[in-house]
Amino acid sequence: MKKILIIMIMFSGINIYAQSAAEPELTPQEEARQLERFSDDVRFDNAKRFVELKFYDKALQYLGEYIEVFQNGAHRVEAITYIAEIYFQRFEYMKSLQYYNLLYEENNNNDIGLNAYYNMGLCYSKMGYTAKANEIYNILISEHPASEIALKARLQVDVDSIIN
Repeated sequence: MKKILIIMIMFSGINIYAQSAAEPELTPQEEARQLERFSDDVRFDNAKRFVELKFYDKALQYLGEYIEVFQNGAHRVEAITYIAEIYFQRFEYMKSLQYYNLLYEENNNNDIGLNAYYNMGLCYSKMGYTAKANEIYNILISEHPASEIALKARLQVDVDSIIN
């Protein structure tokens, strides 16, 4: 059994050496990009762990640092979304609104931006600004009538009219 284990270790070492020897040399620019990407991933993963552990104060700190440092980061959208959702769950609608607005401004031509815009309406609604919320919902309904977001907006307008 020990011989088999030793042989397996030897072959795995040879295999690792062969793979590393077969990899082409990276240019300094490629190496810098890889390092930047690795740093981006690690910083975001650390922040995400705090969200998963429900350590929201730490998560907000790390996520805020992430979006400040990695302005073109691979996880920027997800980081901003986490921040907005944490503030929304904490009933801090003005702060949530700021981050949903940032998300909308950076992604206003896709579903991420439309969902952020819809969530801005939810924030206004929660703060008691029903007219502003309905303005957002009506824009979504008129500009994207066949979309799922328009359906959600129509439903929210109906709910707000029932409540008021």
